[in-house]
Amino acid sequence: MAGYRLAYELGADQIETDLQLTKDGHVIIMHDTTVNRTTNGTGAVSDLTLDEIRQLDAGIKFSEEFAGEKVPTFKEFLQKFKGKDVILLVELKGAGFEEQVLREIEEEGMVDQVVLQNFDLGSMIRAVELKPEIPAGYLYSAAVPGTTEAKIKNAQKMMDYGTSHNVTLNASYGSTYEEFLTYMRQRGMLTMHWTFRAEEPFRDKLAQGLVGPITDYMQWLTDSPIKLETPIKKINLKVGKTSTVQAKAFVNYRTAKKENIASELFVAEDNGVVSLNGNTIEALSPGTAKVFVKHTFSMLGTEWNIVGEPIEVIVE
Repeated sequence: MAGYRLAYELGADQIETDLQLTKDGHVIIMHDTTVNRTTNGTGAVSDLTLDEIRQLDAGIKFSEEFAGEKVPTFKEFLQKFKGKDVILLVELKGAGFEEQVLREIEEEGMVDQVVLQNFDLGSMIRAVELKPEIPAGYLYSAAVPGTTEAKIKNAQKMMDYGTSHNVTLNASYGSTYEEFLTYMRQRGMLTMHWTFRAEEPFRDKLAQGLVGPITDYMQWLTDSPIKLETPIKKINLKVGKTSTVQAKAFVNYRTAKKENIASELFVAEDNGVVSLNGNTIEALSPGTAKVFVKHTFSMLGTEWNIVGEPIEVIVE
């Protein structure tokens, strides 16, 4: 649980975990089919009872700092984050226990806080049939088509495939490409992609427009601004007059922490109505202009821009 707590503290929008079924029918948090890699025990999860798994140390192999960590049940995981502003992205490892997983989610009153995913499409189809209120995602990996035309056709085919089964397309990040990401984003499908463990591909995919990255390193994003806020949305000016705009940046959804930041203004279309100098707008001629606040920051070894909502400037 230590890793999940840290992800929450670092500001993760979602926390991903994996579920396995024990020999005696308990749903537990475990990625592998065996306990060998992550605990001080050995054996398949399906061959061990919950009591036997509870005797294992799930932290000692990572660090002495985490010695004594126990393998949590799914219910304990749910209860830890119940009512907190985070979504739990839950992968079922295998099929056949969808009904039990859904029942435990309902018993905790967390239908609106959990998203399911699985490499087994049939499992997610079954979950959607049982509880359509809970979103479901299909995990997969595939080769990238060789031509632009083939990429677009493949994106269209996968969109049709996902919508026909009421699942999102949670492909490995290596299976994605710019045309796919654009196609899904323009049509409103939120997709989540796994698993970024190196900065370079993470940076490159974000630059292509990837939304919903899954990573083991939330700290790469923690200090980056997530929203710009301007005090005014509309400015009325007379020709020759000026107005200065100062932006604030939200850096954490949960604490609503705001910071004054360096910013500059820009217009998407220069129609001669205003001129800009840093954060100052000067009215040049009658008309209307859309002015935006922009902040440039560094993340993953490169520079990024975050842009606020447009400010309507009316010049008389």
